[in-house]
Amino acid sequence: MCRFRPLKESEVTPGDKYVGKFQGEDTVMIASKPYAFDRVFQSNTSQEQVYNDCAKKIVKGIQRNHICVWTDLLWEDAYSGG
Repeated sequence: MCRFRPLKESEVTPGDKYVGKFQGEDTVMIASKPYAFDRVFQSNTSQEQVYNDCAKKIVKGIQRNHICVWTDLLWEDAYSGG
Protein backbone atom coordinates (compact mmCIF):
# COMPACT_ATOMS: atom_id res chain seq x y z
CA MET A 1 0.00 0.00 0.00
CA CYS A 2 1.17 3.51 -0.76
CA ARG A 3 -0.58 6.63 0.48
CA PHE A 4 0.18 10.19 -0.54
CA ARG A 5 -0.61 12.74 2.15
CA PRO A 6 -2.10 16.13 1.30
CA LEU A 7 0.42 18.92 0.84
CA LYS A 8 0.85 21.13 3.89
CA GLU A 9 0.12 24.85 3.65
CA SER A 10 3.86 25.55 3.85
CA GLU A 11 4.28 23.41 0.73
CA VAL A 12 1.32 24.81 -1.19
CA THR A 13 2.22 28.48 -0.65
CA PRO A 14 5.54 28.36 -2.53
CA GLY A 15 3.87 26.32 -5.30
CA ASP A 16 5.16 22.83 -4.54
CA LYS A 17 3.39 20.05 -6.43
CA TYR A 18 3.34 16.28 -6.34
CA VAL A 19 6.01 14.62 -8.45
CA GLY A 20 3.96 11.44 -8.78
CA LYS A 21 1.46 10.82 -11.55
CA PHE A 22 -1.18 8.23 -10.68
CA GLN A 23 -2.07 5.43 -13.08
CA GLY A 24 -5.07 3.47 -11.92
CA GLU A 25 -5.37 2.29 -8.33
CA ASP A 26 -2.06 0.45 -8.11
CA THR A 27 0.67 2.44 -9.88
CA VAL A 28 2.36 5.80 -9.46
CA MET A 29 4.90 7.21 -11.91
CA ILE A 30 7.81 9.20 -10.51
CA ALA A 31 10.32 10.64 -12.97
CA SER A 32 8.87 8.37 -15.69
CA LYS A 33 9.53 5.26 -13.58
CA PRO A 34 6.49 3.18 -12.55
CA TYR A 35 6.11 1.99 -8.97
CA ALA A 36 3.44 -0.67 -8.45
CA PHE A 37 1.70 -1.46 -5.16
CA ASP A 38 -1.30 -3.49 -4.13
CA ARG A 39 -3.08 -0.16 -3.83
CA VAL A 40 -2.13 3.52 -4.22
CA PHE A 41 -4.16 6.13 -2.35
CA GLN A 42 -4.10 9.70 -3.62
CA SER A 43 -3.97 12.70 -1.29
CA ASN A 44 -7.74 13.21 -1.36
CA THR A 45 -8.39 9.72 0.08
CA SER A 46 -9.94 9.79 3.56
CA GLN A 47 -8.46 7.98 6.53
CA GLU A 48 -11.69 5.98 6.73
CA GLN A 49 -11.31 4.75 3.14
CA VAL A 50 -7.69 3.69 3.74
CA TYR A 51 -8.79 1.82 6.87
CA ASN A 52 -11.73 0.13 5.13
CA ASP A 53 -9.62 -0.94 2.15
CA CYS A 54 -6.53 -2.08 4.07
CA ALA A 55 -6.68 -2.48 7.82
CA LYS A 56 -10.28 -3.56 8.33
CA LYS A 57 -9.66 -7.05 6.91
CA ILE A 58 -6.60 -7.49 9.12
CA VAL A 59 -8.43 -6.33 12.25
CA LYS A 60 -11.36 -8.65 11.54
CA GLY A 61 -8.98 -11.58 11.03
CA ILE A 62 -7.22 -10.83 14.30
CA GLN A 63 -10.51 -10.56 16.19
CA ARG A 64 -11.84 -13.76 14.65
CA ASN A 65 -8.72 -15.73 15.56
CA HIS A 66 -8.10 -14.11 18.98
CA ILE A 67 -4.63 -12.93 18.01
CA CYS A 68 -2.72 -10.15 19.75
CA VAL A 69 -0.34 -7.96 17.75
CA TRP A 70 2.23 -5.88 19.62
CA THR A 71 4.00 -3.16 17.66
CA ASP A 72 6.64 -0.63 18.55
CA LEU A 73 7.03 1.99 15.85
CA LEU A 74 9.67 4.66 15.74
CA TRP A 75 9.34 7.47 13.22
CA GLU A 76 10.26 11.08 12.82
CA ASP A 77 7.49 13.60 13.05
CA ALA A 78 7.43 15.11 9.58
CA TYR A 79 5.54 18.13 10.82
CA SER A 80 8.08 19.12 13.45
CA GLY A 81 11.08 18.42 11.26
CA GLY A 82 12.37 16.16 14.01
